[in-house]
Amino acid sequence: MTHIFIRHITADDPVQSPACLAFFQAIERGEHGRTSPLVVAKSSLSSADLKLIAPE
Repeated sequence: MTHIFIRHITADDPVQSPACLAFFQAIERGEHGRTSPLVVAKSSLSSADLKLIAPE
């Protein structure tokens, strides 16, 4: 799930977005969660691209 951050932020997928929210809530409860610096970096770059194409 390399775009779990993007799916959560944009909430643009009716199936994956709620699953991402549930995953982040589980992390907040201390149940599980792990990622890599590469995933965070890729998400940061992708979110920068989203700002360029987002409607005003």
